Amino acid sequence: MLRQPEQAETIVGIQYLRAIAIIMVILQHFRNRLPSPEFFQLSFNYVNYWTGVDIFLAISGYLMCRALVNSRSVHSSRSFMFINFLHRRFVRLIPCLVFWCVFCILLAYFLQPSWGFSPINSLVTFYTSLFGYSNIHFYLCVTEGLNCDQMNGVTWSLSLEWQLYLLLSFIVIIFKKEHWIYILSFLFTLSLLLPVSKNYYLTLGWWIRPHAFLLGAIIYLVKDKLPTLNSRFNLAVIIVLLLSIMMAPVWTNYHILLVVIGIIAAGIFIFFLKDSELLNQKGVTSYTLKWIGDRSYSIYLCHLPIMHATREILNKELINTSFYQNQYLYFFVFISSLIIISHLSYKLIEINFIEKYKKLS
Repeated sequence: MLRQPEQAETIVGIQYLRAIAIIMVILQHFRNRLPSPEFFQLSFNYVNYWTGVDIFLAISGYLMCRALVNSRSVHSSRSFMFINFLHRRFVRLIPCLVFWCVFCILLAYFLQPSWGFSPINSLVTFYTSLFGYSNIHFYLCVTEGLNCDQMNGVTWSLSLEWQLYLLLSFIVIIFKKEHWIYILSFLFTLSLLLPVSKNYYLTLGWWIRPHAFLLGAIIYLVKDKLPTLNSRFNLAVIIVLLLSIMMAPVWTNYHILLVVIGIIAAGIFIFFLKDSELLNQKGVTSYTLKWIGDRSYSIYLCHLPIMHATREILNKELINTSFYQNQYLYFFVFISSLIIISHLSYKLIEINFIEKYKKLS
């Protein structure tokens, strides 16, 4: 089926934003895992990059709300609509997740015991993420001082998304369309009560934060009322918002941190959704961002194990040479491996299963 022009532009804007979000996540994880320059280490005194996850959540809220609303308009049976929605999500997300979880178990076996790698821990991450509660597992690991899986810790946010998918599905299936925005707004208000602390990762609110996701869903419901943005100042505003969401973990009071990050993530998403000039950009930058955005899910799943493998293999091979802990060499090997492996993962797993599903459908 051919995309309508407006929908195609929307997808382009979302892919640009996905690229920026995954680059932020990689920057966060790069710290202390691979040799890095001093200025990069010092940047964490002023910014944090983990807020890229909240940008992903805003995107997911919008796209899942769109998928559910479209599915409900097509299917008269709400139970069939729900099953169809979950089936499509399963085919889109689970094959790649299974592959990389299994890969991490094998990699942990060969790399143990350095960095606390353990195939058992990676196995636990596998089944907790497969059943959609990896975020709760990691919360318990952190609060109880247990050894957490170092290989595929990113699965916590995927489990959070699945939980939010189910919540959004329940709302769309059970309630009338005119009530959806009020229910989502109420849930967002309720989310303000989630517990937080200065050590944000030690509180449950950090691991189940729905703010950006709910705002993304609300944006879809009111998208027709949002004006198309067309101004030379929009790029400057986007840059300010991106800097703001990175600075928020350092400069914002922890009581309102999660809410502020969710709101900024939603604001950034609106600009990438509605800025007509941004969507019509051509050139190397736009092509690169779209390429990264298309592969962002595979990149998200594979970048941590590639980081660890790069470090351990190069450390072992170069320990008695002048290249040991060379920042430029480690970075080049990591980026080159990430580009090649994520592309193969995208083509051979993600696209392959999607195409097979379309044929079966």
